[in-house]
Amino acid sequence: RFVPYILCVFCVPVCFGGLGDADDGYLTAGEYDYAVQVENSDQLIVMGGGADRITAEDTSKIIVEYTSTPLSHNTGIYDIMLHDSSELHYLGGITEEITLKYDATAHLKGGRIDAITLFRRPVDSTLVTIYCQEGWSWLYNAAEISGITGLWGDGDRFEIQFVDVDPFPAAWNYVNVEIVPEPATMALLGLGGLLLRRKR
Repeated sequence: RFVPYILCVFCVPVCFGGLGDADDGYLTAGEYDYAVQVENSDQLIVMGGGADRITAEDTSKIIVEYTSTPLSHNTGIYDIMLHDSSELHYLGGITEEITLKYDATAHLKGGRIDAITLFRRPVDSTLVTIYCQEGWSWLYNAAEISGITGLWGDGDRFEIQFVDVDPFPAAWNYVNVEIVPEPATMALLGLGGLLLRRKR
């Protein structure tokens, strides 16, 4: 008689952890899920919400515009896990770790990301692209590349550690850096375009 009661008390939070706030494809302000699963080419957009773990599979996509803060047990995103050709666009927010495997890709443009773990086999196309200003640099530990630091396009500083896992190659080999103009340069380019139009 006690077994069903025990199962209800202890299993319900686990079984229904990913069936809450993110069901509509959004995690917005005030929403927090413990385990979110995105699959079958679906898309999840995070706009002010948070999660303990978000897992993407089957060519699905995650767009993180911004998260709740700070990073705690009901704000921010602790882990984002990408598998099976899934894709992440991270524009802002706070996340402890992003893990990629099996042809997953991540485009990082802002926010605080503490660590990246990357599992890449010879047959995979797993790749991380970081969009930042000139002047970025690798971080080193015992003469080995252990992370990256620099300024995002909006001028905010970032520092991301790489977590290497044997026997996979070091993560930095699959981190691509794209240089973006700093905000002042963009403003000057916009002003120049306006002046050219007026002259014509």
